[in-house]
Formats: sequence, structure tokens, C-alpha cells
Amino acid sequence: MIRLENISDKTSKKVQVLDLANYIFKQANINGKSNDFIASLKEMNLSATQEISVTNLNKITWKTVDGSISGAKVENNQDVKQAVLRPMAIKVYEVTYKPRSM
Repeated sequence: MIRLENISDKTSKKVQVLDLANYIFKQANINGKSNDFIASLKEMNLSATQEISVTNLNKITWKTVDGSISGAKVENNQDVKQAVLRPMAIKVYEVTYKPRSM
């Protein structure tokens, strides 16, 4: 799991999540052949119990007194290689490493 937090309250930040996952793997496996593995990413909800796309499907929407709809969907960035963190945002990614030969 990789948890990213933007503690800035004014600016958005971009993070190359796939590059970060590969860097972490290489640092943890200095004596091994770290280039023989490939990382795959899935964006998860904050508790890391389901993918963010499933969370969005199950999210409750409420009609307010004036007829507007409340309960906006969580941002789902289709490109999981790069995360755009809005101010004060948190994102969680599940990282899976597999051998390249598979």
C-alpha cells in the first residue's frame, strides 16, 4: 500500500505513483534483481477495502430540500501512474509486484 497526502492547503501536487512504487521496490531489494519485476497499481478507498471505482458505484446520493443532489463522487483518476492531489487530499494505492516473465 502507498498512501499519499497533500498537506498543502493551497496548491495541488502531482506524484508519479508508478515511479515511486518502482523506487520503493528497488530500495528494498538492492541485492536482488529488481528489474525482473513489474508493479501494477489500483487506486483504493481511504480504508483500502475496495477499489475507488466500486466505492463510487456504491456511494449514496441524497436529494436536498431544494432539490439539488448531495454526495459528490470521489475523484477517480483513470491514469493511476500519476496522481493529482488536490489541497488536503489523501489517496491510497494497492501495489502488486509480479515477475516480468508472467
